[in-house]
Amino acid sequence: MASRRKSKRGLYANIQAKRKRIAAGSGEKMRKKGDKGAPASDAFKKSEKTAKKKARKGGAGKKASKAAKKQVKKSERTKKTKKTKKTKKAKKAK
Repeated sequence: MASRRKSKRGLYANIQAKRKRIAAGSGEKMRKKGDKGAPASDAFKKSEKTAKKKARKGGAGKKASKAAKKQVKKSERTKKTKKTKKTKKAKKAK
């Protein structure tokens, strides 16, 4: 049963699992490109097609990031207007 589960996992999952085992001191080594048993370049291309897309940080996607950018721009505008008001007051005082 366990061998069946391993075959269900993807290429990158298997690579990451092996890297963890190596880091833990298993004594295994990663196969070099072109070695017998190493994944071929077409295996990587195939896994790219089936890979899940990572979610963006911040959660809600483009709409949330647009709203955040607008908020930043608004705060920058208020900072600029405050600075110009201060410089105008300073010039009048001279």
